[in-house]
Amino acid sequence: MRRTPKKCRSMTGATAAACLISTTPKTKNLFAAKPATRNLNAGLKNRPMFRKVVYLSGLITLAALPARAHEKWLVDASQRGEVPALFRSLQPVNIAVVAAALVVVALLIVLGRRDKAERPRTIYQKLEPWAPTILGIAAGVSLTAAALDRTLFAPNLLLPDGALATAAVIAELLVGIFLIIGFFTRVAVFLFAALFVASFFWFGLDALDYLNLFGVAFFLLVWGRGRLALASIFGRIFMAMQSSHLRSAALFVLRLLTALTLLLLGFEKIIRPDLHLRLFELYPTFNPYLILHAFLPFLSKELYLFILAVAELAAGILLAAGAWIRVVSLLLLLPFLLSPVFLGASEIFGHLPIIGTLVALFILGRSKIFRK
Repeated sequence: MRRTPKKCRSMTGATAAACLISTTPKTKNLFAAKPATRNLNAGLKNRPMFRKVVYLSGLITLAALPARAHEKWLVDASQRGEVPALFRSLQPVNIAVVAAALVVVALLIVLGRRDKAERPRTIYQKLEPWAPTILGIAAGVSLTAAALDRTLFAPNLLLPDGALATAAVIAELLVGIFLIIGFFTRVAVFLFAALFVASFFWFGLDALDYLNLFGVAFFLLVWGRGRLALASIFGRIFMAMQSSHLRSAALFVLRLLTALTLLLLGFEKIIRPDLHLRLFELYPTFNPYLILHAFLPFLSKELYLFILAVAELAAGILLAAGAWIRVVSLLLLLPFLLSPVFLGASEIFGHLPIIGTLVALFILGRSKIFRK
């Protein structure tokens, strides 16, 4: 039992009670709410301003991807130009750009994996059946347009004369039509994959620029063509395939091969910057660099191209890591959709497969398929 303090012993009544209360030590309330602290254990989630700065930095890094074209579609890759010093040797500028990009990418990956909060998925659930539809139609239109130009997948892969090449053109046309109407989709994508393998016979390593097409073929093989497909009427009769257990794997393959394609194109910009620099000569009066240079006068063409390459590499790393897939996909969509503004409407046909891929990744996110 607690003893009465000396100063309260001579008091009586209410005065003594008040003295006892004032001298009683306060006990810790185990149920009281703890004040917010800025300790290390709180982690990054108790630092909203820090998180906002990192998110904004990531958005700025990816937003550095302006409207772009595949350089080999417009310039002759066999002619080599001078490589600027910024791409040949280590300098404070390129070291700073790479270091900043690595820090931002690492922080985005960490934050993306720490953020476990579930977000409403109602809209994505409703859009999920349309992801293979959008991707299939986009790839089909692109293949049909390429076949009509006697090219394989892209303008720079011009097929030669001869019976074998003509057969490839016919096969490409049939694949495109079948993907558009959604008929015999899985048979068509087998032929699609065979054409991709055959492209190495005609074009060598240049075919690696379209590695994502193999991911598109595998994705459509597993998922089918989705909504608005003739296969929904005849599919059960002609060809049935229980592949729902492979859908997450197909989505992972699509995302990984798209990321590898971005990484290859980013490295190509660093190894062959002369290709992109020649685009400035083809479009001297209206190109994305001129728009950026108006706001950033210190930005040289070489630095602009180096930042563009690093941003493309950063986007590829984020996609491969499965971090911020929807944000990255949305930001990557913008330059591809804007490319016709700078390079003409025909530019869009070659980019339709990657546009469809980014839309599918935006809808489906990481490899977690909604259960019906």
